[in-house]
Order: sequence, then structure tokens, then C-alpha cells
Amino acid sequence: MAIRNFAHTHEGAGGDALAIPTVAAMIAVLFAGSTVLTPLYIVYKQQFGFSQITLTLIYAVYVVGNLAALVMFGGVSDVVGRRPASLAAMLVAIVSALVFLFAGNVVSLDVARILSGLGIGVGSASARGPELRGLPSFFPARTSRAPV
Repeated sequence: MAIRNFAHTHEGAGGDALAIPTVAAMIAVLFAGSTVLTPLYIVYKQQFGFSQITLTLIYAVYVVGNLAALVMFGGVSDVVGRRPASLAAMLVAIVSALVFLFAGNVVSLDVARILSGLGIGVGSASARGPELRGLPSFFPARTSRAPV
């Protein structure tokens, strides 16, 4: 009922009632796309013959792309707009999947994981605005500053 009331209120204000579900779907696709390839890492390990520590590092290098996206591109959607930033994130995620598909060595797996982290970082950073805009506040507005 609360979602219906929110959608009705949001729609009446001239906004798009499908914005929040669309953003949620985009985030779900980005995260699912990054996770669905996980079983292939064992196949790559057997095919390329790398060690368990190398596999762990392939998992860990994702954070490099994610952190870079959040630090360097976190505010990009505020400049270019949420839709172009979200589309760019999806494009980077697709390129990441293609690099995984045609991976020939450990370096290409690392590049694919970094791109995956980059896509998710930009996607989640650009999605934060529409998710929060127009939603009822869970925290009361601060009317005065606390003494220092």
C-alpha cells in the first residue's frame, strides 16, 4: 500500500513512477552479471593452470575497479546525468563480460574483474539519486545545530 501511495504521489508530481523499479532492475542486472560468471573461475583456473592464490587475487582485483569508480566517477552522474552514467555503467559491464568470454590469460581475467567493479561502481553511484529522491525521510530534519 505504501508503494502504491508513493507511486501515485510521485506520478501526480509529474515524475516517472517507474523510475525506482527501473533503477532497482539496473542494479540487480549489474550485480547479477558480475556474480553469474563466478563458476567460470574454476574452469579458467584449470584451463590456464594458475594457483589458488592467483584465483583469490582475481576475485580481489574487483575492488580496485569498484573503488576507482566510486572515488573518481562517483559524481559523474551529477554532471552528465543519471541516465547517461547508468548506460555507460551497463556498457562497461557488457565489455567486462565480453573480456571474460574471450579471456586468454590471467591478465585478461584481471582486466575483466576491474571492468566489472568499475561498471558496478558507476552504476550504483548513479543510481543513488533516483532511489532516494522523493522518498519519505526516515530521519527527521535537523532544525538546529548541536553545540560544539
